[in-house]
Amino acid sequence: MAVWAVWLAAASGLYFFENNTGTRVILAAALMAPALSAIMARISAGRVGIDLECPSECMAGDSLTCTVKVSGLLPGAMLCGRLEAENTLTGEKTWAELSAGGRYSIKVRHCGAVRVRLCGGRVCDMLGLWWSKEAEVKEAYIISRPRLYPPEIVISDLTAPSAEGERWSDTRPGSDPSETFAIREYHPGDPVRQIHWKLSQKNDKLMLRELGLPVSDDILLLFDRASGPSPDAVSGAAAAFLSISAALADIGRGHTAGWQNGGKTELEYVEREDDIAVLCGRVLSAKVSGDASPICRAAAAEGLGAGAAHIVICSPVFPDGTRELPSGGRITVISCGQAEGEEVVSADAEGRIINGYIEI
Repeated sequence: MAVWAVWLAAASGLYFFENNTGTRVILAAALMAPALSAIMARISAGRVGIDLECPSECMAGDSLTCTVKVSGLLPGAMLCGRLEAENTLTGEKTWAELSAGGRYSIKVRHCGAVRVRLCGGRVCDMLGLWWSKEAEVKEAYIISRPRLYPPEIVISDLTAPSAEGERWSDTRPGSDPSETFAIREYHPGDPVRQIHWKLSQKNDKLMLRELGLPVSDDILLLFDRASGPSPDAVSGAAAAFLSISAALADIGRGHTAGWQNGGKTELEYVEREDDIAVLCGRVLSAKVSGDASPICRAAAAEGLGAGAAHIVICSPVFPDGTRELPSGGRITVISCGQAEGEEVVSADAEGRIINGYIEI
């Protein structure tokens, strides 16, 4: 618009001071060119075709190339808008300004599902005097995979086997009458059927048998998608979650991985290395729900992890509800932000475990 105004003013000045064939042609062109360009743009708007092509996946930290294919544009018409890429996991947005079809490079810093869309895509004339309605172009989704690293996994035995080969928790009581977890004094309100009468008579006071809690050697690995202090922390928690899962699968340790998708808890049993690719796609493409309960509270409400030997939570911040988890074994939190309260294995911004291992 500004260019055309300068052009028109210059042509008018030339015509005013020197009225000849050349100045009249220049003035006529200044008046007719915008009208012709606007007509071409208007015709192009009814016939233009726009396609957005992007790779299906990339690695975090890479630059990806998206192609905007435009057909049906007549001379004098152009496509304007912005190519926007939003990481649905971290909330980051990057963009590139469009002036025509072609190839555009977008930097993807962190892992996640990247939604690529054309924002404000309109057909206009060369001088910006006429604009079409915003074009509807199908969005593209790209899975940006984290660069996994091999954490050292140490298997800890947190259970006590019985003569029959069954296992009970060494850290939490339960209700299995076949195994005694501990002996303590009776307190009002305790179940009378658990009174140890022989020891009570010997000690001249009521003694109570705390019953054992049967546990398996199952591992429940949870990913908390809570908003973190930074995109680095969120991406680091996801990288830690997937790296630990891959390390467990590599040593043949099957486990259950859990995360939230649109406010619902989803589970995937991971047994082989081939399962990691499926898990990665499902976790990173999960929808974020603002009103969803923290993963620990959701898991506790659904009874997940009951009797498991170990529950591991990967989170960008220390998660809420860890004490509500029904675990018969140990709970470990891997937090990429400030942590407090529970036993915590610290991790840096990229999710790499600082102390080198976690006990499972």
